[in-house]
Amino acid sequence: MNRAQLTPESVSTRSGAFSRIEDASTLAMADMRVIAEYMISSGYAKECMKIYKIVRKSVVDESIYKLGVERISSSRIHKMDWKAVD
Repeated sequence: MNRAQLTPESVSTRSGAFSRIEDASTLAMADMRVIAEYMISSGYAKECMKIYKIVRKSVVDESIYKLGVERISSSRIHKMDWKAVD
């Protein structure tokens, strides 16, 4: 969509959708915090951290994939021609 197609109505409709998404995200984060607090207080801090790391890594990996960034191993990076990298 380019600027010529932006109207006050289209912007307010979109911002309303974003607001609903942000509200849902805020509620989900609050629920996740409560779950984590219960897990930690029940002696499951190690398991809570393990789950957090797994989920967080998958979210980061998906975001990187969507950006089109190629995943490269550290050994492959060390083998690269450094002049080409610069």
